[in-house]
Amino acid sequence: MPFFDWLEMGGVHPSWFKGSCNVTVGDALSGTFGASHTHIFGADVKLVCDPEDLVMGRIEKYLPLVSNLLSGMGGCTTWVYGSSTSATYVGPQMSIRRAHHIDKTSDNILARKKNDEGKEVIDVAMAVVVGLGSVLMCATAAGLDLAIRFIYEEMENTKSTETKEHCEKVIETLKVLSYTLTGRIMALLKTLEEKGSAAEFAKQWLKEGKFVGLLAAHAALGLFFPYGWAGLILLYEERNMKETMKNAALALGEKEE
Repeated sequence: MPFFDWLEMGGVHPSWFKGSCNVTVGDALSGTFGASHTHIFGADVKLVCDPEDLVMGRIEKYLPLVSNLLSGMGGCTTWVYGSSTSATYVGPQMSIRRAHHIDKTSDNILARKKNDEGKEVIDVAMAVVVGLGSVLMCATAAGLDLAIRFIYEEMENTKSTETKEHCEKVIETLKVLSYTLTGRIMALLKTLEEKGSAAEFAKQWLKEGKFVGLLAAHAALGLFFPYGWAGLILLYEERNMKETMKNAALALGEKEE
């Protein structure tokens, strides 16, 4: 344990020693327009446990875009536009991984692909989509955060109770939009990079759109049409019968040979 933990447990509180505590139940948003410096002389320990991500991760394996739109980014995420540096002196440096690993690296800022001649060229479609997504994400986060800042200032300066209540509602709405939209754009960009090209990304949209559409059609048939559930059962049985007949025909054909 760090030295100060032992002091606190022992009830020792020197005048120069003052800890702090901050517990938030619910989503929290923090925006900084300028440099943020954190100097820690002691341990820096962070525990991240995201139950929603643990569940949605299973869905993301099969329906990544549906998962992206439902929950956005989860777990422990860092998104950087600029240099990213990590330096360790003395050590040891330890890394434990018991999970699926995806590593995509390139020395080129713009996405590349191989043309018909086998040469690497700029993947224009991919570069445009990534660029537009990045601009949209940064603009969304910055615009909504600044709006919150200015509305909060207005709320602090007004004496009208009605205006204060209105500002509080607007700030709460903008706060939710800020982390909701930003997180989902991040998740979509992540899936785009995993697919490797704008064409494959579009194919994934079509595939999942078709799947969701079929589910919606079946649900509508079952919920809104007379004898809908009976229709679903008959449809299911018909497909099973066709599959059984097909398998039987294949088996008979193999026996005849």
